[in-house]
Amino acid sequence: MGRAGAAGQREPLSWQPRRRGIGARVLALAEDLVRRRQPAPVPVLWCNARVGAVPFYRSHGWEVVSAVFEVPAVGPHHRMVKRW
Repeated sequence: MGRAGAAGQREPLSWQPRRRGIGARVLALAEDLVRRRQPAPVPVLWCNARVGAVPFYRSHGWEVVSAVFEVPAVGPHHRMVKRW
């Protein structure tokens, strides 16, 4: 997890198989670690989410805050945030 000012960026998450709840558990753990281990409260986390991952993040309280943009050699993404 990086920290830039008052916002934190989560690192890329991607693995197989899907639909087993592993990604949800890892995301929840990462969010909890950020909340508990930062010296000052982090009011917002952000990430660049692949377009196909947007529904996953939305289902966990994240919101899209950008238009689609291209990450070279990776594909289309949205910037997403989670506020507490």
